[in-house]
Amino acid sequence: MYGKCFREWFENVLPRLKHNAVIVMDNTLYRSMQKDKYSTKNTTKADIINWFESKGDIVDTSMVTEELFQIVNTLKPIYEKYADETVKTHNIHILSLPPYHRELNPIELIWSAIKNFVRMDNSTLKIRDVKRLSIEGVQRVNSDLWKNCIEYAVGEEEKLWNMDFMIDEFMTDENHVF
Repeated sequence: MYGKCFREWFENVLPRLKHNAVIVMDNTLYRSMQKDKYSTKNTTKADIINWFESKGDIVDTSMVTEELFQIVNTLKPIYEKYADETVKTHNIHILSLPPYHRELNPIELIWSAIKNFVRMDNSTLKIRDVKRLSIEGVQRVNSDLWKNCIEYAVGEEEKLWNMDFMIDEFMTDENHVF
């Protein structure tokens, strides 16, 4: 998966969701990818001018690249949009999972089960066998496995909430001396 592919998929899914839907996503880079590429120090003057024109801005073409680049930097906040901001126009909310908590994301548990299936049954190490085993592994994913993975994730979330409450209690305990 990469940014452009994700954005195209995401923008096709959004119209199919109900208002006030909640999408749970992890924090992968492609989902937070900027929709609009900005100029860098390596961008040509012609590309910077094209960027301005694509925004409907008029630019003095006699300016040197560095001057144009400085103007781009001042305008970035106005045009800075991310791929997942499309949800705002559809009245949909994104719940981002905290980074480095794979155990809260059931799909990660599913992928782990598939990879484990491939690893355990892969005796030839040939790509065609890995492909066949991967397909078999995906086909083995059923509603019971999903249910178990979701229950596991919910249990892990409850553990984290309990730890958070314990830490709060510990930190507010009047008798505790640091």
